[in-house]
Amino acid sequence: NTRKLKNFYIKEIDFINSAYIFPDGNSVAISGIKNAQSDIYVFNLKTLYLERITNDMDYESHITVSSSGKKIAYYKELSCIKNISEYENGLSTYQTDIYVYDFSNKEEKRITNSLADEYYPNFVSDDELIYVSDNNENYEQQFYGVYNLFYTNFTKKGFMDFYKLTNVIGGIYQPYFSDNKIYFSYYRNFEKHIYKQEF
Repeated sequence: NTRKLKNFYIKEIDFINSAYIFPDGNSVAISGIKNAQSDIYVFNLKTLYLERITNDMDYESHITVSSSGKKIAYYKELSCIKNISEYENGLSTYQTDIYVYDFSNKEEKRITNSLADEYYPNFVSDDELIYVSDNNENYEQQFYGVYNLFYTNFTKKGFMDFYKLTNVIGGIYQPYFSDNKIYFSYYRNFEKHIYKQEF
């Protein structure tokens, strides 16, 4: 059997950073750029309707959709420079956190809020996420750069539990949850390989 590829031209978007198909196959969540501004969109593949989810100056990417299709997660790149002296001293100008958008109430919720960077969110359930972070839980050293796997449940009225699932020295990237297992890319000894871990 062969399947035909179909191209879609979305004139409202200049460039697509990342995309994720909804479980029903009818829509795709998109991190797209228009006029140098990155935002989250949902494009209906049947009606060709484009819905804009965010409209801000923050850079958003690494989008994912929950298995129910009720929520999407992504990271935001936020400015963390408070004054010009910090910039001149060479401090990082941006920091990333994970956000979740809930279609039921059309609200965006910030999931992580740390000095570290968080990337690659992936849903375990509508209220649970895995992601990677270089948070080593030692802010005095501020030793960041090694990404490990984390888990969070964000159900309890704003109270969120965060658990570090790995402690590697190379780096973990692009985790994916399926059938109670986590698949991810692990960088070590100048090589990247795919690993599987029981959840």
